[in-house]
Amino acid sequence: ESRPAFRDSIAALELLPQLVSAERCFLEAALELGCRNEAEARRILEVVGQGKILDAGAPLVLRPVERWIGDLLEQVIGQEEAPDRLPEPRHMPSDRYLEHLDDEEREKVLKKYLPEYFQTPGGVGIIKDPAECLQIMLRWEEIFSSENFQKARKDLWARRDLNFPSRLVEMRKIVCTFV
Repeated sequence: ESRPAFRDSIAALELLPQLVSAERCFLEAALELGCRNEAEARRILEVVGQGKILDAGAPLVLRPVERWIGDLLEQVIGQEEAPDRLPEPRHMPSDRYLEHLDDEEREKVLKKYLPEYFQTPGGVGIIKDPAECLQIMLRWEEIFSSENFQKARKDLWARRDLNFPSRLVEMRKIVCTFV
């Protein structure tokens, strides 16, 4: 399969950047996975081998490489227009300890010991990636610039019976109501 070959060639190039056979394998796998041409594959190859994708503290753990490939396939490979920047590699401490588990088992362990990571929206949560963060920020911007929110905010600050700390508490309530 192309994806395991792609993953293994990236790991090999992270450990030995000048490995020609791994570079050749990388280029072939990249084209099979959907790169438009060899130039695009070589652009991606420029990032590989700099020691950023593979976790230097656990070089045999391939989960960060898999995650980066997933981001790459989603954001770059196969897209009509190539983005200016490639996705940043993300390293998670759990990768070192849960390497031997498949995705289903990994999720069970994480749900057991980190239930807050799997909470539904509302309350405390964890933002999983930059796209989700941007989506949330745009939604908040829309809410905070709405006429209803601005009116409630102005009405609160027009009240003369509240001191500053009480006003902040009331503002928090308004924000919670609208968000």
